[in-house]
Amino acid sequence: LKSVSQSVSPPAQASGGFVSLRGGSMAGGGKAGRKAKVLRGVQFPLDEKQERNSTDAVKGALAVSTRVADANAADRALAEKNWRYGYSAHLVKNCELLASGPTSLTTEIALAGLESLHSTFEFIDAQGKVQPLAQAMAAVPGMVADFGGFDCGVIIGSEAGTPAGPVRVPYQGRLLEGGPLKAQLRSWEERGIIESDAREALGALADRTAVDLAGQHFVCIGASSEMGPLQTLLSQGATVYAVDVPKPEVWRRLLAATAATRGTLVAPLRRRAEGSAGGSLLPATRVLGQDISEEEFCEAAGCNVVEQTPETAAWICAQAPGQRLTVGSYVYLDGASFVRVALA
Repeated sequence: LKSVSQSVSPPAQASGGFVSLRGGSMAGGGKAGRKAKVLRGVQFPLDEKQERNSTDAVKGALAVSTRVADANAADRALAEKNWRYGYSAHLVKNCELLASGPTSLTTEIALAGLESLHSTFEFIDAQGKVQPLAQAMAAVPGMVADFGGFDCGVIIGSEAGTPAGPVRVPYQGRLLEGGPLKAQLRSWEERGIIESDAREALGALADRTAVDLAGQHFVCIGASSEMGPLQTLLSQGATVYAVDVPKPEVWRRLLAATAATRGTLVAPLRRRAEGSAGGSLLPATRVLGQDISEEEFCEAAGCNVVEQTPETAAWICAQAPGQRLTVGSYVYLDGASFVRVALA
């Protein structure tokens, strides 16, 4: 993995350059005189040299996780001097421990690693305040009533309320359903493309004449992702809470994806300022075509999960009270940015 280097002097600034997450500090390689970038959001922790060192962060979390099941293996990971080329053996060992079970131990190993990351990684808010990520996220319950400072934008598909249809899977220019879909699933299983449980699950859906997700609620973080299920969920009538970057072009695509479906898309909207038309300190719901235009929607929609992590979590927690909310993350960024967004 490649990571953008981040030197800190003071702690909320960074400069350019590249290093490997397999080993090395994230100290700067930027040109002299270049204006330092202000850091915000989820960040790698500082080391004793006041550098954001990816090696120490990864090694430490892996050792904490491994120690739950094998203290000697954890010590070997911490003692590894050639981390750049030697990290893989320690990662494989951790995966072996996770896979060996029982489930309670597997969960304990995973939680230990996650708790280590949450307690050591930092979060820098919009005012420049630096605190552990876990501490920043502890504020989320108190932000839920305010929807994290966001409004809600709603897009209702033009086919909402129409009868549900079967599950259709796009493949080589066709939409497979029923018998042809089941035949293709068997072929994929035989060729090792999918496993038997995937074939069984999709095959069970293919046997049904209609699959209706109306009244079911899903959160798609990285809603515009190619690998995400947004289009399928909307086509089956689900309500999808879409989290994606605040870029109008992204939301134009999401609006178009929703338009002719049976589903409903709900998005975080930048709140209108108090005193402006429709502005309020309280969270509001604005429905496309009724309270907000397409252009206004696309300009106001979205949030930055890396820099607005507590706010985004609070907005999600405020949705569908009393209902089951299925959350999936489909985000991807290059290098160290992926570590940060995955942790967010």
